[in-house]
Amino acid sequence: RVTRALLAADLDLGFLVEEDTDLLRGHGCDTGELAAIFDPIDGTLSYIRGQHDYTSLFAVSRRGRIVMGILAFYHPFKCLVGRIDRPQSPAVDQHQATGTLRIVCHYRLFQETYRATRQRLEDAGHLGVPMPLDLNVPEHQPFAWAMDKGLGSNGAAVAAMLEGHWDAYIGPWVALHDFAGPWGVAEATGAVCVKFDTPADAKSNIWAVDPGPRFLVRSPADYPKRYRILIARDQRVADQVCECLASLRD
Repeated sequence: RVTRALLAADLDLGFLVEEDTDLLRGHGCDTGELAAIFDPIDGTLSYIRGQHDYTSLFAVSRRGRIVMGILAFYHPFKCLVGRIDRPQSPAVDQHQATGTLRIVCHYRLFQETYRATRQRLEDAGHLGVPMPLDLNVPEHQPFAWAMDKGLGSNGAAVAAMLEGHWDAYIGPWVALHDFAGPWGVAEATGAVCVKFDTPADAKSNIWAVDPGPRFLVRSPADYPKRYRILIARDQRVADQVCECLASLRD
């Protein structure tokens, strides 16, 4: 449904398609001023299985700037669209600011590889919430509709963060097509997004902020398969998390 709508729209986008599907075959290119990476697989398969996931799209300029993010949720179907060139109202914070940050984390942060990262956050007094969420916790239950195992829960986690349920989201080693939609929606709604230096491999893991362009995408082969990212509700939270993780190596 989302795929057909995007292909029918006059968006002047060149789609950089990571997964090969009959519907998108022939649309993978990087011509035009804007390019996009689109991941239809998660949403399509989850819809068939009756599970819950999201499809993400983002568009980038030649300089690598994300200008649009789309999250498409299923059961029931709805879309969240963020255009960064037309900012919306700032993200809503429903909690009073405290020294303890509530950080929702991609499940990989709770694997042994990132033990030092997790320990650094805990030592600083921050609360790390793993993904997928624990549905036995009452605060997590409203988001059960999107809490299938795996990466599909990240879109819902970012959306819930923007509603004020958490202060930040950390993805230590996530695929570009999986967080592109959440990133675009988050930045369009006033959140602060940070990309860290891309390590040569998963074990190097230095949490240093990448000062260069966020993304330079001209073909599917141009972008690394994994990134480390932070999405925070405001600049104060982003600075606090970055300071906590600065110079840390697992």
